[in-house]
This record gives sequence, structure tokens and C-alpha cells, in this order.
Amino acid sequence: MILISGSGPQDRDEAIVGHCPFLVMADYLTCQGIAVLRFDDRGIGGSKGNFDLATSEDFATDVLAGIAYLKNREEINTKQTGLIGHREGGLIAPMVAAHSPDVGFIVLMAGPGLRGEEILYLQGALVSKAAGISEEEMVCNPCFNEKIYTLIKEYEKQETVAGQLYQILVEHICELNNEEKDKIGRHRSIYKYTDAEPFISLVSVFPYL
Repeated sequence: MILISGSGPQDRDEAIVGHCPFLVMADYLTCQGIAVLRFDDRGIGGSKGNFDLATSEDFATDVLAGIAYLKNREEINTKQTGLIGHREGGLIAPMVAAHSPDVGFIVLMAGPGLRGEEILYLQGALVSKAAGISEEEMVCNPCFNEKIYTLIKEYEKQETVAGQLYQILVEHICELNNEEKDKIGRHRSIYKYTDAEPFISLVSVFPYL
């Protein structure tokens, strides 16, 4: 079994608030005689790379590399190689299976049942409500997010879309009143656009949405 972690930077244990679900699963499976491959996400723990610049498709290639590695291990039955995907891993596992005939089966744990865009709208609404955002503001946020998501879906070059995203963000901020700007004041140092890491800069100012 290859374990595929959920969204966000995760180590091989998928450790969160003191719990290590992948460690527990790996222990149980190995006790049943099932070999387990788990790994740190890009740029986490013992893995190299930049997690912030990686997409689900990139993570799928990491899993494919794991499958290739297992094929070189004599103790592995390559006809019975399966994937367990948790949360975003539940999205990545089918992507990998669609590209690799070496995947015998997949197990999806809390994987997405909606399009990613719809999930983001729902998550944004829940986060906003928990943060005490007013109903009026919550109505405006999806409109702003829709502009962002539409542009991202249509872009061809990262350099081009980064500048356009920044422009949309600036226009949005200019439309806010002083009280609304004060709520996001702690992020103002990140508003300055840089060619080097435009996406990282933009993502870091979106939590208030």
C-alpha cells in the first residue's frame, strides 16, 4: 500500500494535533503482512522540493515515482499494489490509477465528492462564519473568489496569470472601506507584488476570505 496524504504540508505520519493516522495505519497493515510505503510531502521532513509551488498533479507524479520504486523491490507483489488516499489524497489516488496500470486498487478516505471550486466556496463560507464575518461580507466574498478561480482555470502561463491575480486583488482592496481594510491590516506588508514568488504572496493574503 502507498499512503497519500491530504492537503497542506504533511509528514509521512500525516501528524496533526498530536495524532499520527498514517503511522497507526502503517503499523496495522504491516502487522497483517502488507508492505507500506509512506513519504514526507515535498519540502517536508526528509523530502526535497517546494511544497508551495506544487499542484495535485505534481503530487500524483510523486506517487508514480513511489510505484516505480516498489517495482524494483523483490519482496513486493507488483500485481497487488494499492493506494490509500486521505482527503486530497482521495483526489490524487484516482489520478494516479488512471495513469498507471500497476495500480491494482484504491481506497479513498474522506476524498472530495464535489469539484474543487465548489469545495472552496463551501469551505470559505464556513471559515468566514467561524471568523465572525458578517452576512453582507460573506455574500461579496464568493463574487471575488469567482473572479480568481475563473482566471486561474483559464490561464496558460503562470507569469501572466500572476500579474492579473495581483491586479484583481489590488482592485478588491481599493473597494474596501477603512474598517474592512483594518481587518486585513496585518497582511499589508505582503501586498507588494514580486516576480519571484507571486503566488506565495497572493495566497498568504487570502485567509481573511
